[in-house]
Amino acid sequence: FPRCSGCEIQDAVTTPPIFNDVKDFFKSLDPSLTVPLFYQEITQWRTRSKLAVRGIPSNPEIGLFKKGSHEVVSIPDCPLHHPAINKAYALVWQKIVELKLEPYQEEKLTGILRYVQFVVERPTGRVQLTLVVNRKGKDPLVDRLAKLLGKEKIFLGVWVNYQPESTNLIFGQRWDLIMGEPYVWERLQGVS
Repeated sequence: FPRCSGCEIQDAVTTPPIFNDVKDFFKSLDPSLTVPLFYQEITQWRTRSKLAVRGIPSNPEIGLFKKGSHEVVSIPDCPLHHPAINKAYALVWQKIVELKLEPYQEEKLTGILRYVQFVVERPTGRVQLTLVVNRKGKDPLVDRLAKLLGKEKIFLGVWVNYQPESTNLIFGQRWDLIMGEPYVWERLQGVS
């Protein structure tokens, strides 16, 4: 796995430390008890990802902060991300470069694009994209980016969220649906 802070457990991912604590607890109650560990795939399972956007227009860094810092580690091919997120990531990165869109600069509170959020609709494999911008209202360059990305078949919908405040909150209060569907639909135990 990459060196980003998204993976707290890098080794022995199928036997997390908390599982040993659980086994020890139940053994203390009854030494004959065996506690099974059930897990699913350890790669390609993450269907929602909020990533910081930093760097420069010709080489944007899109990823998570290194542990204990605000230095972004780019994760273009995260093994935990659903493949649709990695594909959408590449398209977003490419359009930022093409449009020369300025990533957010925390020290100066400048730049346009602060974060991106990808949410995969599992039945279709399409991605709902949110562009979090350092603006109070619409920006022509962001609208152009959103519309270009909205034309890509992988995207279910494209939202813009406005977060002009100097804060660690990812999302602001205002949202605009630029293109596509407003919702990601899932069926859980037969209920949509």
